[in-house]
Amino acid sequence: MTAPRPPLGPPLGPACIAELLDDAVRHVIAPADALDRIRRGVRRRRAAHRAGTALLAVAVLAGGASAALAVTSGRTPSVRPTPSATATPSPSSRSTPAAAPSTGR
Repeated sequence: MTAPRPPLGPPLGPACIAELLDDAVRHVIAPADALDRIRRGVRRRRAAHRAGTALLAVAVLAGGASAALAVTSGRTPSVRPTPSATATPSPSSRSTPAAAPSTGR
């Protein structure tokens, strides 16, 4: 069994319905300058995003340049002379008897 319904009041007139609807949507309707404020905010955020992207690009380039400089400054020459091309003999070759110069006696 269903609960009894309360009696309905007299039917609402068009003016009363319009007033009730206006009260219901008043908080939902955007102000007249809302679109302009949204566009200004988008421009501001876009400018900030572009500036941040530019700073990030500069930081990445500077980091890469400093890393490349650190790597190349600590590197030995890529062409190493061969042992036969050196002018001074190594200390181990001087101490061997076969490499000692003869005195002619």
